[in-house]
Amino acid sequence: MIVGLDVDGRSDDALRAAAALSERFGANLHLVHALEIPPIEDVAGKPAELAEMYAKLEAQGGTRVADHVRKVLGADTPHADRVEVVVGNAARALIKRAEETGADWVFLGPHE
Repeated sequence: MIVGLDVDGRSDDALRAAAALSERFGANLHLVHALEIPPIEDVAGKPAELAEMYAKLEAQGGTRVADHVRKVLGADTPHADRVEVVVGNAARALIKRAEETGADWVFLGPHE
């Protein structure tokens, strides 16, 4: 099972559902948080924007994602087999992880 995870709460219901099903069926649970960055030409020559982008990448690293998972699922709940933060397109990252793991299910929260 793959969960496309964000830390703003939109994927919380998907995370809860996937965690419950994972526990019920003994399935592996992989959480993927993708950080999409603008093309380099959009920030080239703009050091403030580039610095802000890298600060965001650091802030949304694995620790922040893991903290969010604990908040949503509870500290005593068994968590994911793998939590991964990737830089790139979210859809491509989820498809790649699903193919690599042979996941049968992919869970997503609503997106605008």
